[in-house]
Amino acid sequence: MIERIKYYYYITNKLTEFKKDIKSIRQIFGEKATAVLAYIQDNKLDIKKEDDLINIFNFYSTL
Repeated sequence: MIERIKYYYYITNKLTEFKKDIKSIRQIFGEKATAVLAYIQDNKLDIKKEDDLINIFNFYSTL
C-alpha cells in the first residue's frame, strides 16, 4: 500500500489541490510569487517539507 498525501489551499471560497513544486507556488501566489520565492531562498526552505510549506503559507498571509 502506498500512502499519498494531498495538499490543498483555500482562496476565494475555493479549495484547490496543489503539487509541492515551484510551478504551483508561482500559480498559487500570483503577483506575490516573487516575494514568496525570495523568502523560500533566503530562509533555505524546502517546499517538499510540510513544516517549511506551513512556514511559506504563513509568510504569504503577512504580505
